[in-house]
Amino acid sequence: MRGDAAGLTGMGLPPLDLCTMGKSIQWMNQDRLLADLDRLIRPGGGIALVSTGARASTVRPAWLDIIESVCADVIGPGYRQEHGPAAHPAEGRDDALARSAFSRVETARWDQTFTRTLDELVGLQSSFSYSSPAALGTRQAAFEERLRRELTAFSPNGTFANTAPIEAVIATRP
Repeated sequence: MRGDAAGLTGMGLPPLDLCTMGKSIQWMNQDRLLADLDRLIRPGGGIALVSTGARASTVRPAWLDIIESVCADVIGPGYRQEHGPAAHPAEGRDDALARSAFSRVETARWDQTFTRTLDELVGLQSSFSYSSPAALGTRQAAFEERLRRELTAFSPNGTFANTAPIEAVIATRP
């Protein structure tokens, strides 16, 4: 099925036990989404919001600087603002959860190390709005070629590790 948050209740979904999301909730009409999920999620069910958290406890990998430099050079210095997602809402996710039916919130945090190959790391860039094929257009081949060249020079063995802080917010009905 294809759809978006605005049409969630019209998709013909069966009752749900769990809805999982990442940071996407930040760019949705949170009150509407949570009210719609209240109608769709069975009693005893809930919402899991899993994403990377603040990078207080881990070291930023140097290869991220290479990706950012290539993005800035190929796409432009304001690439995140120009092609990134809409601004975060003025109110945070936690306030919307507190007002919703899913106001009982527990949070778990941990660090997880991911190791990606060169192909995985270059492919991952296509999933970001600012470096997607649509945003890059005719610059995509040049972007990928330069990214591969510079990342290979940084790590000739073609592996890239990152320890990321993970946050899981579990929201259920009281």
